[in-house]
Amino acid sequence: MLLNGRRVSAYAFSDGSGVDLSSLPLAALERVEVLKDGASAIYGTDAIAGVINFILKKDYRGIEAYGYYGVTEQGGGDSWRATPPAAGAT
Repeated sequence: MLLNGRRVSAYAFSDGSGVDLSSLPLAALERVEVLKDGASAIYGTDAIAGVINFILKKDYRGIEAYGYYGVTEQGGGDSWRATPPAAGAT
């Protein structure tokens, strides 16, 4: 995985399964680039099957927040989710 063109490795104390993509706030993303061909010559041996590059917004100003609430007909399965506001440079 790449973040703004730079390789991101797994955390030192993780189980080695990879990078946690849920740590990237959706409001901070500008676009996602996918290279389907092998790119190990450029990005290292982990890029044999391809590379995903997450490009972050550079000129973001303001604040964004998202929320979701789901209700079931029978009850007991209601769910909600919210993301904290992503504040930009002011």
